[in-house]
Amino acid sequence: ITSQIMLRNDQLIPVDSGHTPVLAFIHQSCFDKPWQESFFETLLAEQHPTCPVMGWLAVTSEPAGFILARNQITQTEILTFAVHPWCRRQGIG
Repeated sequence: ITSQIMLRNDQLIPVDSGHTPVLAFIHQSCFDKPWQESFFETLLAEQHPTCPVMGWLAVTSEPAGFILARNQITQTEILTFAVHPWCRRQGIG
């Protein structure tokens, strides 16, 4: 039997520019060519009224993962999605 972490709504935090170091750290642990902290800063700073970038950070005892998406008029595009390796296969994604 495997133990899974079940996230509550209060463990999903809306992402803002103050989270860029954490986003970069998690992204670096998940990808061979990770996005740099400066890229996250630029992405979150460039908010357009017609297609804002939004995201949520999953937090258990530590930041565990996140998703960033761009909302457009007729669709939403997932820009990136990452779960830290030590949190995988626990129901966070």
